[in-house]
Amino acid sequence: MDIAAILKIIIQIAAATTGAAALWGLYFHIRNIGAGNDSSRLINLCFLVLASSVAIFLVAWLLNYSVFSPNIVTSHEGIVTQPTQGHINSGSQINLWMLWPLIIVSLFSIFSYSHRPRLYQKYIGWSFLAHFLIISAIMIFSVYKGGWDKEQLFFALHSWHSILTIGTVILIDLLYSFTSKDVGLKKILYQAFHKMSMAIWIGLGLDFASAFLVYPEALVLNAKFYFIQTVIAIIIINGALLSGRVSNWLLGTLTGQALSRQSKIIIGLSGSISIISWLTITAIDSLEIGWAYWQFALAYLIAIVAAYLFHKNFMVKDLEKQPKLG
Repeated sequence: MDIAAILKIIIQIAAATTGAAALWGLYFHIRNIGAGNDSSRLINLCFLVLASSVAIFLVAWLLNYSVFSPNIVTSHEGIVTQPTQGHINSGSQINLWMLWPLIIVSLFSIFSYSHRPRLYQKYIGWSFLAHFLIISAIMIFSVYKGGWDKEQLFFALHSWHSILTIGTVILIDLLYSFTSKDVGLKKILYQAFHKMSMAIWIGLGLDFASAFLVYPEALVLNAKFYFIQTVIAIIIINGALLSGRVSNWLLGTLTGQALSRQSKIIIGLSGSISIISWLTITAIDSLEIGWAYWQFALAYLIAIVAAYLFHKNFMVKDLEKQPKLG
């Protein structure tokens, strides 16, 4: 398997998670100002996710830049377009300059979090904003043609929308797991689920809109294309039918309503379907895999089951044993 393509997937997911952690960390920070509740521990969790994803992004990006010079197919909902090596190199040069402010802001934030709590609390909002703007710029200019046209806009949206989609989905799953035993944090987080779901829908809308920028020139009707359309349909159905109900169930637990066994299964499956679906789209868009439709579908179903079992039997149980952060 192409190592450069795998690094590209890691870079994309880490950048999206960084952007999402910065965006929603800023949201919780603003919401915390003047509010009657304490969101500081939830803000800290967002920052810890941000710091971890920034570290992964920087290592993967620098490794990819130093070792590989890939000419990778860029696809969006199965619609394929090919940036030239020059466009990729131009984007990499722009990104290289943007890494310096990202590194400086990240090091300052991590140092203040670890050694200067008052400084961290004073500037954490600005830190989230700076991280969001810098990582957004990096993602928008990851491929650059030297000017703006509909294809350049496609490349920009193809990368940036993942902050609202896969990045937010990953952050939701992590925050849900970390707050599973803290009623105060769950109340704040669950009340934000509707807004986070709305952001995912907006990201999906940008996904569709940008695809039309290169349609139909880049359309390739193959098993990969049809499978991705199936996954997108599943995302829409999962979100439309379950996200509102799941949010209401979770909010109900804050008033003492117990979740039934069936509700817990549906919540677990809904979350697993969401995260695996977005990871699947990100991975398949970046990898050249000549599978038949049934092979894609089988791997997808196995991944959903594995994610559900892992989350149910390991992730939540292990995290529940950890002390509260803050």
